[in-house]
Amino acid sequence: MESETLQALLKLKSALDEDPRVLALAASEKALGDSEEARALKAKVDEASEAYSFNLNHFGEESEATKSSLHELFLAKKALDENPVARQYNSDYAAVRKLYGEIDSRLIGPYRASKRCKA
Repeated sequence: MESETLQALLKLKSALDEDPRVLALAASEKALGDSEEARALKAKVDEASEAYSFNLNHFGEESEATKSSLHELFLAKKALDENPVARQYNSDYAAVRKLYGEIDSRLIGPYRASKRCKA
């Protein structure tokens, strides 16, 4: 039985490695990493996130500095999300996440539901 399970898992892995959605995500990830514009936008998001976190921790949620930095974070994230390379990556990521969710619900879901403790 272990041999059969191992063979089935290897077959699944091979199918996933060759799935067009997974291949598209890998290509998008490479394109995203190669894009200087996307890297610069990501750096701006990281910088804005750090500023927001600092202001939130030091001045509280209601301070003008925190509200301003949250707005700057929103704008930086929006710019990154609107970048065509990032948009393609996010689209491909969503497709692969859906695929993995289906696999999880079919292969693992039945076991997860049956192992719950009864109160």
